[in-house]
Amino acid sequence: MVSELTGLDPDVVPKQAQDLDWQNLQVSAEEGMLLTRVDGSTPIKVLVHASGFDEKKVMELLDSLISKKLVLVDDVDTGPEISDDELEPEIDLDIETQKKILSLYKQLDELTHYQLLGVDRRAKSKEIKRAYFKVSKDYHPDSYFRKNIGTFKRKVNALFKAISNAYDVLSNEQKRLAYDATLPYEPTPEEMEEAKRKEEAQARDQRLREERKKRLLKRMPMARRKAQARQHFEEAKTARADRDVLKANNEIRIALSLDPDNSTYEAFLQEVAPSASTIRADKEYKRGRYEESMGNDEGALAAYLSALEINPEESRALHRAAVLMLGMKKELKTALTFARKALQLSPDEKDVIKVTADLYLALEMYKNALREYNKYLKLDPFDEKVIERVKQLRKM
Repeated sequence: MVSELTGLDPDVVPKQAQDLDWQNLQVSAEEGMLLTRVDGSTPIKVLVHASGFDEKKVMELLDSLISKKLVLVDDVDTGPEISDDELEPEIDLDIETQKKILSLYKQLDELTHYQLLGVDRRAKSKEIKRAYFKVSKDYHPDSYFRKNIGTFKRKVNALFKAISNAYDVLSNEQKRLAYDATLPYEPTPEEMEEAKRKEEAQARDQRLREERKKRLLKRMPMARRKAQARQHFEEAKTARADRDVLKANNEIRIALSLDPDNSTYEAFLQEVAPSASTIRADKEYKRGRYEESMGNDEGALAAYLSALEINPEESRALHRAAVLMLGMKKELKTALTFARKALQLSPDEKDVIKVTADLYLALEMYKNALREYNKYLKLDPFDEKVIERVKQLRKM
């Protein structure tokens, strides 16, 4: 099945447009659910399994999302780059097959068992078995019997071993449960739909509260407004005495909205605002961690950015925002700015050093990446992946 609008086949990898305004998306529930699954690394054929829609429906939804410029299909990451030096024209494998083997082999450490077999996390046993037989036949050593496949023999054997291991784990109920426990939580379509309904309800309620407040202020005479402001000011002072900084901050802001020229209220706000900002930023950071645990990276990033708007010195939010932006390949220069600032605030935090190095590497700033990786290895000298990266960078 190929979309008439996009001309895509099931192997194409779509990605989200940058800077999506998730609060104001004009999409249907089905489009929104599919949009959350588009991550820039998952091909359409896997989205079909992950969404629960048939292929025709997925293509129709993608057509709509592309027309709304919410999903892109150009310049997507279709896998690791394959150089001509890695290909072997003289062996008994055509070039396209070699590229396919190399691409999958290079991603072995990154793919989950489900991604390796091309199935959804909630696939049933029959689907997993069917996918295994379909995928494994391309990499079974017997398929290359008496063929000269050069150095690809080792790669094919490694792929078949990994695919067989994935099937062994996913076809065994206890092993699968144990393996799933190691993966980030992935919400069901129903959970995502419920979360979206809650967000819409909260936004609607907030909008209604703001409209009601504006109507009240228009009808309220000045003397009454000032009297109301004084009441809120007293509430703010009581809250401060009770060490309820957030309530004190909220009450004095209401007082100022009713009597904006009152210098006493303004001075009170300047006193409590910094502490309130720290607490509010901490709450946004914790909300971001929760969203991450639910597998909602976009929601988590929005929470971290909100925390940074409140308190630009929130080092934990700086670090996690940089990590997520790197994972989503989104605004990497901004992500690097976040990481460098987090590093200034926490210079000996190895995870902050590592994401800074990873971002330098992604931006092809190799000398800077090498410097940060070397700092990281002083704190974690047995990280084999980083050791290998340092070796490669030293050769450049």
